[in-house]
Amino acid sequence: LVPPVDGDLALAYGLLPESDTKIRFKGNLFRAKEGSPVRAVFSGTVAFTGWLEGYGRTVILDHGDNYFSVYANATSLEVRSGSSVKEGSVLGYTTDFETVFGQGLYFELRHYSEPENPKYWLKGRET
Repeated sequence: LVPPVDGDLALAYGLLPESDTKIRFKGNLFRAKEGSPVRAVFSGTVAFTGWLEGYGRTVILDHGDNYFSVYANATSLEVRSGSSVKEGSVLGYTTDFETVFGQGLYFELRHYSEPENPKYWLKGRET
């Protein structure tokens, strides 16, 4: 799959570093300049757009066969629920808002409701 944003990996899927409680990070956090386009990693249908507590402005794409991608912490969203998007379509733009994990685009892949490690799916990323 194509990466969701141009930017370096700030935090990878898996156990959080220096976490005594073994907290598991369920996606990737990419550092990206404010206003960078957030792009669909694969074609699909927009299942959700809006604000999610803890995620901020979020887009969820349904790629079929119970696969979903989640794009969170956006400054603006450019798509609406129910619309079809192609791989590489702009979904929104990054913000400079700082989350508890840092500033950048938060990205998840899910099969049914279970998180998948993006490193096995994204092209050209050392995740």
